[in-house]
Amino acid sequence: MNRSDHQKPVTLDQLIALCDEMRALARTGVPMEKNMLQMAAELPPELGCIAAEIGERGNAGESLEQIIESDQLQLPPVFKAVVAAGIRSGHLSVALEGMAATARRMAELRRSIIQASIYPLIVLVLISGLCLFVLSRLSEAYADATVAQNVDSIPVGMDLMSIWGNWSWLVTLSALLLFFIWFVVSARANFLQSRGLASWMLCLPWTRKLLRLGRLAIFTDVLSLLLKQEIPLPESLRLAGEASGDESLHGEAVLIAESLERGEEGNSIDESQTVIPTLLRWQLMAQKPTPQLVKSLRATSHSQQRRANQLADLLAQQLPVILTIGVGGSATLLYAMAVMGPWYSLLTHIAEQNLVR
Repeated sequence: MNRSDHQKPVTLDQLIALCDEMRALARTGVPMEKNMLQMAAELPPELGCIAAEIGERGNAGESLEQIIESDQLQLPPVFKAVVAAGIRSGHLSVALEGMAATARRMAELRRSIIQASIYPLIVLVLISGLCLFVLSRLSEAYADATVAQNVDSIPVGMDLMSIWGNWSWLVTLSALLLFFIWFVVSARANFLQSRGLASWMLCLPWTRKLLRLGRLAIFTDVLSLLLKQEIPLPESLRLAGEASGDESLHGEAVLIAESLERGEEGNSIDESQTVIPTLLRWQLMAQKPTPQLVKSLRATSHSQQRRANQLADLLAQQLPVILTIGVGGSATLLYAMAVMGPWYSLLTHIAEQNLVR
């Protein structure tokens, strides 16, 4: 039985290590398949299985592109597209470098989210415990006080206090369960596609922009490499768009490629829904001479990478504060309102009745 039959989905850290190893081999110019087989014994078990599979199938006569495209290795589609584009361009090491940089940013962002979530989750658990053991008893005490003081109406928030005291543990348990599921799912390399549960991370401030910058950097970098090898612009756009891992970016690149193939001079793309920077899109539609376009693409790639790095640093600093205020602060505020709201309402009713008397 082939070892790949039991291959698990590749994690982000494994994908980064695989990119680094393949990039190092591509730079040396040695046959990658044979060296991957020799390197397998030196790698961690999961990554070693992938390296050994590539080496064995390469020795059997399969090309690297055929091996990577196989579903047996459980590699993410964006990685397959980057490798294919890198092979076509003759600069596999550069393409893998961009892939590794984006994967590394997402892995670091994931670790920042985990670290920033610890304190809010602890606060949530503590608040849940207080609600369970305090609010349920307070609601009974408030009810007794209402009867003892002959208050005609029930204090505002009594029903909410009772419900929150009895069921807050379920909210906390659900939050912990969802966090655990996200923790497991987000560790996979397919997280770079940001689909399904993994896409929840994009709800956090700036994370969607960070991923978009990284994908745009890969797109422009791969496109410049393909054009440098004199691959036609429409075909290069399709390959680079697929390598970016961004569906909207890939779709826009395909639209531009189709417009160029039809010989259209203007840009029929709705600018309000575009991903590619306006200036770069104009340059692509104008079909500038290849050397100038390659130079412009490289400059755009460096600019996007620099902005992505700056944004990643900002996220690492601000994310703990945002999650602490958003989760921990909200839970604390709800608890305080559940305790003090009915108490204030009860005192108000007692004071009003005394004034009437």
